[in-house]
Amino acid sequence: MKRKILLSMFVILFVIAASLGATMAWFTAEDAAPDNVFTAGTVLIEADETFISDESVLENMNPGDCVEKEFDIINKGTKGIYLRAEVTGKWELGENSPDEADLEDWLANNNVDVEAITASDDSEWQFISWDPDEEEHESYPEEEWLIIEDEDETEIWYKAYWYFKGDVDGEFTEEDEEARTISFRINVCFDGPLTDNNYQGAEFTLGTAFEAIQSSNDASADLWGVEFDEDTDEWSVVAPE
Repeated sequence: MKRKILLSMFVILFVIAASLGATMAWFTAEDAAPDNVFTAGTVLIEADETFISDESVLENMNPGDCVEKEFDIINKGTKGIYLRAEVTGKWELGENSPDEADLEDWLANNNVDVEAITASDDSEWQFISWDPDEEEHESYPEEEWLIIEDEDETEIWYKAYWYFKGDVDGEFTEEDEEARTISFRINVCFDGPLTDNNYQGAEFTLGTAFEAIQSSNDASADLWGVEFDEDTDEWSVVAPE
């Protein structure tokens, strides 16, 4: 009798042990979705200049002379962009320049007028009268030059920025180069009465630089401090935080 009970217990234990070591078979399948590769777009521009008026004025300027130049800026990148033009000007002293004590008015560029001209209906630029690098974000009149300092603490003068009113498509939209080309024309004049003998032999350097930024995701507001409203076709200054 005892042998039967022991034998039954052995069988039960064996069955339990066997079940613990067993594995079940299931029907399964798996697949991996293809990787999503994000290629960053590019922001790239190219600018060429053309003299509309006689460029000999550069070598032998007279009071009352004007020089008109046109720039063609091409969006060479894949992204849609906003454009702005920065115009800088600086006088270098000549033999007849006044003493340092009298330089303040002379160096203020009061005798130089730079005007942006609309070259065509498709090329309109808006002057923004404020300095984006100043914490105070104070505006100043368009007819004045704002004094700033470069990295070498050398004073230069610039007349703020002109912003192109609209975005410029990139190559990603398959626009041809002509559609991605924007014109910017400026006229630089030296006032006759104000350009007196103190300016004989002096040199005026005019610089024009163009900057581009992606037109998406409020980039211009974040970096430039201005934003474009497509409904009003106007740029406006973003209030500093």
